[in-house]
Amino acid sequence: MPSSINRLGIVVAGIAALVIVAIWTLFMGTRAVWRHFHEPAPIATEEHKTDVLSDQDTDQDGLSDDLEPIYRSNPVVADTDLDGTNDGDEVVALRDPTTAGPDDALFPENVTNNALNENTLTNKYLQTLPADAPREEVLSPEKLEGFVDQNRQQFLPQPASILIKTTTEEGRAAIEAYLNTVSSSHNTKLVFISSDDIAQAFQKSFGQEQHADLDAIIEKLKANIAILKEAAAPAEAAELHKKLVAASEALLQNVQLLRNMKVDYVAGLIGAKNLEGLATTFTEITTSIKDLESKYGLE
Repeated sequence: MPSSINRLGIVVAGIAALVIVAIWTLFMGTRAVWRHFHEPAPIATEEHKTDVLSDQDTDQDGLSDDLEPIYRSNPVVADTDLDGTNDGDEVVALRDPTTAGPDDALFPENVTNNALNENTLTNKYLQTLPADAPREEVLSPEKLEGFVDQNRQQFLPQPASILIKTTTEEGRAAIEAYLNTVSSSHNTKLVFISSDDIAQAFQKSFGQEQHADLDAIIEKLKANIAILKEAAAPAEAAELHKKLVAASEALLQNVQLLRNMKVDYVAGLIGAKNLEGLATTFTEITTSIKDLESKYGLE
């Protein structure tokens, strides 16, 4: 799918691609959460895999080529750490396929315990289930999706609650000055961030415990939001600006949910699903900006 870069410097198309990675990592997360119920968790079924990932498995180790980079395993070597167990079997057993045992837990105990903290959405989800819920119920895609849909609203844009600065200036010059202020192509203080940037940083953060790139994106988003909040919008663009600030804040919140996915897996899935929805929101903002540009001949 070709990407469309709007005046804001945001890649509108393609954010949904991040969901593919996040859905799988959430599934791995819920498998770790399953340890709360004292029973080994299953790997994704073949049917589930084909919904979100390619089936190609060059080394025939049970871990598809698409998943090998997430676990840092070698896609052409069936037993990356040469410990006698194929990479796919190690992942099923919640073991790191790149580290020979015995200390090769894929999700260390301290991570799993943090994920079950009473303040996490993961724990909130578990509390909706019976204590003796069978494995299939805990990992039910339908139940997870229902919980996500019920709890994602708090992380979506809330334009009505946004306070913005306005100006009494009107007309072409005022609109041009405003659009130049909120455009990364005109305002060098605004940092361009693409969906590819987020997806790649997320893979490093979750799959490789390398958080620097995702942390840097979070800081850039914070800085961008601060600039947007200082921008004064003409009355004609006030509602647009509220929507832009609200969407930017929601983007930050949901990237932060992805950043903390290993300690709150269900929140990470909410973040992934909301990023998909935010693509539509930014498309709508882009359309409004283009309408203003067209009205005043600013294309």
